[in-house]
Amino acid sequence: MSGGTTFDLSSQRGRVRQSFHSEWLDPRWPEMEAWARAGVRGGRGAPVGVVATLGPGTQADVLQETMVKVAESGEGAIMLEPGHYVIDRTIKVPSGVVLRGHFLDQVKLEIKLQGSFHGFHGGGTQGGDVTGILFDHVNHSGLEYLTIVFDESVPRPLSLRHMEPGFQNNPHGREDLFVGSVWLEGCEDCWVEACRIVDSGTTPLSVVKSRHCTFRYTEICGSHNLDGGQGYINVSRSEFCLLAGLWVQDIRHLSIQNAEDEHPCRYNVVIDCHLETDVNFHNCDSGQNLIQDNTILCPSWHWWGPFAVGVKNQHQPPGPRNLLFNNRARRLRFGNFDRTSMAEDPQRVYRMKERWDESTVVDLGPAPSSGTLYPVR
Repeated sequence: MSGGTTFDLSSQRGRVRQSFHSEWLDPRWPEMEAWARAGVRGGRGAPVGVVATLGPGTQADVLQETMVKVAESGEGAIMLEPGHYVIDRTIKVPSGVVLRGHFLDQVKLEIKLQGSFHGFHGGGTQGGDVTGILFDHVNHSGLEYLTIVFDESVPRPLSLRHMEPGFQNNPHGREDLFVGSVWLEGCEDCWVEACRIVDSGTTPLSVVKSRHCTFRYTEICGSHNLDGGQGYINVSRSEFCLLAGLWVQDIRHLSIQNAEDEHPCRYNVVIDCHLETDVNFHNCDSGQNLIQDNTILCPSWHWWGPFAVGVKNQHQPPGPRNLLFNNRARRLRFGNFDRTSMAEDPQRVYRMKERWDESTVVDLGPAPSSGTLYPVR
């Protein structure tokens, strides 16, 4: 590496390992070095080797038993051949195990579970919630090349792109659709790559109390339950997570929220994503998160703009120095022209408000000379 690099970092942003560039660092933005460390440590590198193959129709119990056996033998990937798989129990992914589809469009995991609302659990802990695929205090595990869909016998949720159905729960008269699709809690160096998470019962992706996890090149579309606290991409009390190349539609928020002394919410990076929802700093994160190079098209009838915060007297304001750079952020009336933009000047760096009496975004000054706050090629 050139430019006087003094240490070696890798990133998840590209298909192969990419390099940290110390010459891009700007002393005005000291968080840049930390943001370069977001994602799985050491990069993804070569794919994990396949040690078992399963065919369509494999029962969820057999899938779980196979994952346990692979974990007991060390580590490895389980290849799912093209076809349909029913997930009628929570699948727990052990440490060192990768669940990999043969082709994204040809391997479908259908979550056929039921769950009732159990209330809120401190801003994102699993509590009694029902989840289809669970990563529970594990490391070096992942999902790759899979389509994950909630019970297809339920009519598809209404699209938020073309109409205003409202953010409500219990559609179709069903009160048992509170089922999350993918949940990571207490995890390190785990990933979801090149997947599709469709029509979730409630929250498609929750990342709680986790570190150095990567989510990239994944489509997340649709949720049945969309009232407060439901239907999120939820990054809560987590740090050094990388969300790159996501395509997101028809959910409530992409939220970065909640912090504890033991579990700060900081140094998370959202980059190169297409988001047809808002990025919401919902309830006192730890600050120093980066939102860069995204297209954010928030429907014009949403109750919030492309960058949003919680509600005074109900939530706490965002943490310090959450930075926004080079985003195309619009309130968009689909099928018509753009109406308003937000913090879009590519020559300026912005931050989210830190107090309720500030504007939602604040202009901090000129862009870094390298043209990026993410010093990874």
